[in-house]
Amino acid sequence: MKTVIGVALIGIVACRGSSRQSEAQGAAPPPESEAPVALNPDVPIAYPPALFERKVEGDVTLRLFVDSTGKLIPESTRVAEPSGYPALDSAALAGAPALKFAPAKRHGIPVATVFLQPVEFRQVGTTRTGTVTLPPPPAPALTPVLPPAAAPPPAPPRPRPVVRPPPDTTRADTTRVRADTTRVRPDTTHPEVPQHTKPYQNVLETIGWTPLIRINAVTRGIRTPVYAKAEFFNPGGSVKDRIGLAMIEAAERAGKLRPGGLIVEATSGNTGVGLAIAAAVKGYRCIFTMPDKMSQEKARLLRALGAEVIITPTAVPPDHPDNYIMKGRAIAAAHDNAIFADQHYNPVNPDVHYHTTGPEIWEQTDGKVTHFVCAPGTGGTVSGAGKFLKEKNPQIRVVAGDPVGSIYTGYARTHKKGDGQPYKVEGIGGDKIPTSLHWDVIDEWVVVSDKDAMQMARRLSKEEGLFVGGSTGVNVVAALDVARRSDDPTALVVTVLADTGERYLSKVYNEEWLRENQLIDDSRPTVARLVAAKTGDAPPLIHVAPEASVRQALNLMTTYNVSQLPVLEDNDGVGAVSEQALMARAIGQPKILDSPVRDVMDPPFPVVDAEAPVSLLTTLLSRTTPAALVRRNGKVVGIVTRYDLLHQLAGIH
Repeated sequence: MKTVIGVALIGIVACRGSSRQSEAQGAAPPPESEAPVALNPDVPIAYPPALFERKVEGDVTLRLFVDSTGKLIPESTRVAEPSGYPALDSAALAGAPALKFAPAKRHGIPVATVFLQPVEFRQVGTTRTGTVTLPPPPAPALTPVLPPAAAPPPAPPRPRPVVRPPPDTTRADTTRVRADTTRVRPDTTHPEVPQHTKPYQNVLETIGWTPLIRINAVTRGIRTPVYAKAEFFNPGGSVKDRIGLAMIEAAERAGKLRPGGLIVEATSGNTGVGLAIAAAVKGYRCIFTMPDKMSQEKARLLRALGAEVIITPTAVPPDHPDNYIMKGRAIAAAHDNAIFADQHYNPVNPDVHYHTTGPEIWEQTDGKVTHFVCAPGTGGTVSGAGKFLKEKNPQIRVVAGDPVGSIYTGYARTHKKGDGQPYKVEGIGGDKIPTSLHWDVIDEWVVVSDKDAMQMARRLSKEEGLFVGGSTGVNVVAALDVARRSDDPTALVVTVLADTGERYLSKVYNEEWLRENQLIDDSRPTVARLVAAKTGDAPPLIHVAPEASVRQALNLMTTYNVSQLPVLEDNDGVGAVSEQALMARAIGQPKILDSPVRDVMDPPFPVVDAEAPVSLLTTLLSRTTPAALVRRNGKVVGIVTRYDLLHQLAGIH
């Protein structure tokens, strides 16, 4: 197993503590019967065998003191910040004088410098195959002691450890060293943190360590800072990439999934994408069942990744054979060498967030997070990350957002399963009780409407440059509610940007769909709204046919108290008649009352689209054009007049 020790040296740090105190915190010496473990010949550090019982993998951060010149203190036994593995700390200190080190300075002042020392652990008589790995625990925050002679430079961001997926025992070890050096551009105060400085062996190695981004525009007026974990930076564009790979590798380790096997899952789309990406790299087939309320982009994406997608009805009970989960289970049971990933009931789901998402948030906030807000679908993210954060600090509050119509909030309060109602937000909430959702981790529930969620997602896109989906809207609405009630500048709220908005172009970012579902407040007045605002008992469209008599047209206008009528034929305007013109002609020629309207009609009224702005009518209607027909989806559905337009402009209702 390869382990990388990232030794971050904190500049201008002086220590006068006892060197023996640090040694006392190291691991107890191994029994005399155990021989030291063999290491790389160029690294003179002997590690006790007890270290291997922890099976450490990933980047382990150990911070040593430096002197006023930026050089490592010769005693090499003074620890500013331990890695969390006492045996590792003790052994690393013993070999510190042999480590290569080049101090860095800025404006003549020593600054934090990073160098990487690769170490290979080999325990005699063992191999790497079948090793179960645990991510390293995050290091506690450090407050350096500065000498009085120099002012500290701007503190650069702390180096971040690299979280990688568990090793695949079916392929070669691909562990690499990532240069986590931090530097500051000379022409800006914004820190530059190099990323992806080394090539990856495949796309699966890019999963995790997503950015934590402060929310600024939509939080105006709220004193509590709100940050969001941008999970759309994962290769599949969502937080579900984490569990997709983890569930597959857990099935491999358990012997349930063999080469050439089939992966089946019931998914709202994102978990399917995570599974499909991992399956493509590993050579598995995929079949996914998906409710018909999900966006068409998700189904198309899954098919593009080589998966078969089966659409099931949304409005069926959870135990119905056509329910997407029941359908998925049946498909998996009918195939050999197949697994049903079962994200709602798979313990790997919350476990992977406990070992990755939670530690990342803790490290990225330097342990200052006070609230974690996340809306559960399967419950894995909020349960796993929330559990980890609470173990680090029991005072952290975990808050769950929940869409209106989901049964989760009611179940949390009454412990009784109620009846859910349909809702439009995808991927969160539910009508069943998943075991991946750990109810005891959650302190509070915040219910969010579809409309608020959709509008917040659109605001994040337009005001923050964060292109996200509707479930993220629920997360952020709930997070802002928590931050507003907290009203504490020293608190720190973290939420999750669950996936990319590219999955919702036909819904969240489609104004026509939002209007159809009454999920948008459109301040722009449209012709359709003008027609809908008309009062009275008259139908929205009163008209005559070309063969109708003039007498019939006049009677119709008198009955409904209108002064003009369109003449329609096959749903097209072919002419128009007005009460004033017809009465004038009838007085001079009474016989005309029995003539067809076709013989006396004027040119037809212009036609406008229902979604056209009302401002278009101000230029269209005039003394010679008293009205306009309104068309929607190719059909004439109403009429607006100068009278209607005047009332709208004057605010008369």
